[in-house]
Amino acid sequence: MKADYGAAVITEDGGFMIWGAPTSGRTGSINARARTPFRPSLHNSTTGGIPLADVTNFKIKQVVLMFDTSYVVTTEGDVYATGYNGQSQLGDGGTSARPFFRKIAFPTGAGPVRYMQTTQHEAENSTSAAFALMEDGDVYSWGDNGFGHLGHGDNTNRLTPTRMIAFDQNVRMISGGGRCMGALTIDHKIFMWGENNQGQIGNGGTTDVYTPTEISIGGDCAKLKVSGQSASTHCHAIRADGKLYGWGGNAYGQIGDNSTTNRTTPTLISTLGQSTGFEVIDIWGMGGEWGFNYALTDNGNVYSWGHNTVGNLGLGDNVNKLVPTLNNNITWPSQCIGMGKSTSASYLYQRTAIMSHANLADRIARQNGVVLTCGLAGEPLGRPHSGNQNVPAPVGIAPPMQGKLQWLTVSGYHTSSTNSNFCMVLDEEGIMHMWGFGANYSTGRIYNGSDTTPWQPMIL
Repeated sequence: MKADYGAAVITEDGGFMIWGAPTSGRTGSINARARTPFRPSLHNSTTGGIPLADVTNFKIKQVVLMFDTSYVVTTEGDVYATGYNGQSQLGDGGTSARPFFRKIAFPTGAGPVRYMQTTQHEAENSTSAAFALMEDGDVYSWGDNGFGHLGHGDNTNRLTPTRMIAFDQNVRMISGGGRCMGALTIDHKIFMWGENNQGQIGNGGTTDVYTPTEISIGGDCAKLKVSGQSASTHCHAIRADGKLYGWGGNAYGQIGDNSTTNRTTPTLISTLGQSTGFEVIDIWGMGGEWGFNYALTDNGNVYSWGHNTVGNLGLGDNVNKLVPTLNNNITWPSQCIGMGKSTSASYLYQRTAIMSHANLADRIARQNGVVLTCGLAGEPLGRPHSGNQNVPAPVGIAPPMQGKLQWLTVSGYHTSSTNSNFCMVLDEEGIMHMWGFGANYSTGRIYNGSDTTPWQPMIL
């Protein structure tokens, strides 16, 4: 897992390690120093601490890192948080930052947490909010609510976890991006709420929506993806029959309907999923305000579209694409991740990292993976190059582990010329490889005696 200027990993023993910049206390380092990987303590109260290495009754199953706020979820369904707290993102009833992980108190009867999701994953602390999907299908939310994105019928911040009464133990998954949220219920219905300036709620209007609102795609939804940053969000839904629908911001063709017009209702993407054997089975949305997407169809074809001025679509050119365009440079991806989110048009550090496999079986098993990168020139591409790269190529991980990779994650947000992207990938032997921007030990190691930037992947 990653945040700006830092990252974290869950270890085989169920513990976790975190590192990087200590801004607002986001690493749980009480002495507020930038750190290489270390194991922080978990606290049940303001004064009492439990060293993580000594915990035997539970393990960590999820780590969620925002720009300056960090969460861990245990296998028992408890949540601990540290860092920025201006709108009570820590859920502790206050608004003061905290440099240590403390347990969040959920209301009596809330039950264990299945997993967490957030808005504003990598930027703008002041509009970030947290969501917990419970094992029983209820959803709790807290933090900033300026756009109604907590889903409680108003725009008042919540200082502690509060149950969303619109749902009654019926939510299967939640997805967030920018300042809006979406949920998919157990009966395959879509609900959206929050900021709606570009029609990203999908209800036909552009007024913010404070309560979860059902959105129709003419059939059951198999997957919902909400992709955005700040005021720009686009959404896609895969229908159970493999057809793809999109709505929201569309300035660069990221919806895929051959236009640059924002769509306020789900719009069929007529060039994908229209025939047997070519159904859409996965989609990845990325790019923040300069949105773009990759999609996979049932026959193994990969398509990409949207913003592309630095070659981040991997199609061999730098031209924005208004419709899904066949990408012959990638096979059976299990992950396609955008790095370099920005709210500044002057610094479009768009890059894409892809976990590619030779066949469907390897994709499903998450084995024998190769990491490919494309987009803006620089160290996050992880390989020797000159200039922007508009064709995906493997990063410089030495054999035999290149081709034996499993999981990939990336980081980076900026509003200036600071190039804050970095990547890390897990191989099949449990070894982490990292490369990219290294200030504040964000790549997890001291490099050449300082915290400067490794261009080639290095073992963590």
